[in-house]
Amino acid sequence: MAWQSGAVERLRGLQSPDVLLRMLMLPVVRGYSLCKTVVPAKAGELDQHFRCRIAQTPAQERGGSGESLNRLPVGPYELIVADAGYCSAAGIEYVWQHGADALVRVNPRSFVAYPVHGRRIPLLPRLRALSKVGQWANGGVVMHGQGSAFAGRLCAVAKSDRAIQQAYRRLRRKASKKQMITGPKTLEFAVYVIVFTTHSSGSTADVLRLCRMRLAN
Repeated sequence: MAWQSGAVERLRGLQSPDVLLRMLMLPVVRGYSLCKTVVPAKAGELDQHFRCRIAQTPAQERGGSGESLNRLPVGPYELIVADAGYCSAAGIEYVWQHGADALVRVNPRSFVAYPVHGRRIPLLPRLRALSKVGQWANGGVVMHGQGSAFAGRLCAVAKSDRAIQQAYRRLRRKASKKQMITGPKTLEFAVYVIVFTTHSSGSTADVLRLCRMRLAN
């Protein structure tokens, strides 16, 4: 149809109109600049940069219940973006073992990561160094799955005052609904956006931007 309608007259070295469409969409989907978009286009790697999808709950996809990445069909080079309900070492390991990458919001209550050598990494001491709104941090960590260990990046950013108040309101509603008391650590974690990804390319800002675009709350 691109050829028939005259929308495309020549491709200037690209293989087909669908490749051109992917290239035009990269600045929107991944936040790439024009110069950064040209690199994968020339290398023929647009699919690896474009195959990003949000993990849906199993109830939506298969009629089940619960949330786990290992319930999802996963293909090589995909980037599976998921909320904190999917933050488990076993689920992320499943994605990694299938040749894909995961980008998940961290659930501080269940997230366990280690340096290359050493003991479990405590999250709050690292986060407290982010004293300014918009300040971000990035660090390499290792997670231990059921049968393997895999590396990734832990990325975090300090929220704005407005975002913090929104998070506090959600916590208050949840506490009221379940008749529970919100602990001080939960309130402190709410000051930050924390994500983990096995995706090695892209800056910390790129990772956080993608998470914000896909999982805005």
